[in-house]
Amino acid sequence: MANDDGRRANGVGHRPPPADGERPFVVGVGASARGLEAVQAFLANLPPASGVAVVLVFHLDPAAGSVSPEVLTGHTRLPVSEPADGQRVERDRVYTCPADHLLTVQGGCFRLTPINSPGDRRTPIDHTLHSLAVDQKGWAAAVILSGAGSDGALGLKAVSDAGGVTFVQEPATAEFDGMPQSSLASGAVDHVLPPAALAAEVAATAAHTRATAVRTPDPDLVRQAEVALPAVCEVLLKARGHNFRHYKTSTMVRRLIRRVQVLRLRTVGEYVDRLRASE
Repeated sequence: MANDDGRRANGVGHRPPPADGERPFVVGVGASARGLEAVQAFLANLPPASGVAVVLVFHLDPAAGSVSPEVLTGHTRLPVSEPADGQRVERDRVYTCPADHLLTVQGGCFRLTPINSPGDRRTPIDHTLHSLAVDQKGWAAAVILSGAGSDGALGLKAVSDAGGVTFVQEPATAEFDGMPQSSLASGAVDHVLPPAALAAEVAATAAHTRATAVRTPDPDLVRQAEVALPAVCEVLLKARGHNFRHYKTSTMVRRLIRRVQVLRLRTVGEYVDRLRASE
């Protein structure tokens, strides 16, 4: 049953998770309140049937309050609402984090935690993105748009490390480039584009993720991944300080193939070249 404000009751969160064909590609979008124009441009260019669930978190001044769904409704063809605690994440919707709450996704459902201290307000975007990395892995994306400060950079890196895809607004197009620049400094950004182009790339990535999820990996791609794995681990150790050599080979091969697929590359060699270029 829907509540008066259009949100679903907690019982919705207990439904069985959708199959991959219906599973939402969950996109955590972070911006500051002063980045509202960039958010509106991103949403305006996101196709209405892309299978994406947008989870929007603003880094707000405590005195500013939240950005209401109504401010965004006229800029997207997708329904916009604040989620209820326990509500399942659904595709082709935009969700905005309620005021004075931290938002996470666990088991494909929203969890809302009241903000009780000033420290909780410092990194609400990181908080949400970290949960998407853990819960959604390769079915997650992080998008960082215009805003001051560095909130979102650590969460974006977590999404990348978990096999998700990362997007950042081209700093030259951002009214406030602190958040985009901080995310770029993480070395974990896959796409850097203006907001409208980011929306198109997110939709294409969602479609590709859904298509590749049901395919058996090409045996030749598996062999390429096995051969390239030592080089990939070496680059990641130098660039990000993560030592993946102790991970199971099968796990790393699977993750490597996933990265090649979500980035829509043809060979593992292209991915290695891309990694080295970002060192």
